[in-house]
Amino acid sequence: MKRLLVALTVAIFLIGFAQGAEINIVAYLTARYFGMRSYSTIYGLSVMVISLFSAAGGSLFGQAYDRFGDYKEVLLVGSFKRDYAAKFNVDPYSSNQVLQDELDKLANASAFGSWSASAAMMPIGGPAGAVISGTSLSKTFNNILATEPPSRIRIINEDKLKQVGVSEAVAKSYLDQPVYTPTQNLILVDSLARLGAATGRDAYLTASMVAADETEANFFVNMAQTLRGYHETVGPITGITMVGALTVAQTKSGAAVIPFALDYGVWTANADRLSQSMKTTYKAPGFNGSYEIWITGNASPTAKQELQARGFTVVEQAGSRFDIVD
Repeated sequence: MKRLLVALTVAIFLIGFAQGAEINIVAYLTARYFGMRSYSTIYGLSVMVISLFSAAGGSLFGQAYDRFGDYKEVLLVGSFKRDYAAKFNVDPYSSNQVLQDELDKLANASAFGSWSASAAMMPIGGPAGAVISGTSLSKTFNNILATEPPSRIRIINEDKLKQVGVSEAVAKSYLDQPVYTPTQNLILVDSLARLGAATGRDAYLTASMVAADETEANFFVNMAQTLRGYHETVGPITGITMVGALTVAQTKSGAAVIPFALDYGVWTANADRLSQSMKTTYKAPGFNGSYEIWITGNASPTAKQELQARGFTVVEQAGSRFDIVD
């Protein structure tokens, strides 16, 4: 608290000193460069312009804060941060604190002219390496992340959700929750938007709001990407249904596709209950009785055997069949 009071006192003194010096310098420069014949007119106009812009500055900065959520954009800090993130091919909105600290240092330094940064100044290996892969789809996202502030990304997401018929209330609730980063929101919303005329997006977004942290959010982001990949490369998805904790996509061909984001799946009592519940409760127009489980990683031999015995086709390594942005 004492340090804060000292900092505030120093800041107030410097601001007052600068403003006092500013007027005296204007008076000196007016006489120095324009002489005394029209001194009062030139000096008066100069002070008027300074006063007008001083008054307008506070309002403009306030509007910038209302629009962007902080002062970084108007000070160009946010823009420099996204530029460096794009240069290093990392996520500017990652929750990785090491990465964020390094990006902030570079952005602040560049915005205030302290130095021109190079790749050697920022360690992005090890704990800072929240890298987005180099697929064509990720390049599209990287372009948006490099040029658009979070407020603009939200508008992009709002427009996409509105275009595909998601209710305004659900869209607002989803985009207002603090767990998902702008990057995760961008990828998830884009994936759902690519599902054409499929129904059930509201239910999926509502279910995704149970995520308690970024890891759980990634689970829903990757499942949405699996649905998008299936729809674009295998066959059209006509609707999404939530069966308990499971996401089920009804396809035009008649199969029910269950996306699941995991690295390695093993057979458990809970998996047994879920599979049995799915077999008895899932009903959808056009369903032909066949189930496909698409997982981003692999399943244990026992898990595959048990699922296949219950009528589930297991498809592993979904990311090798279509783009999934990590």
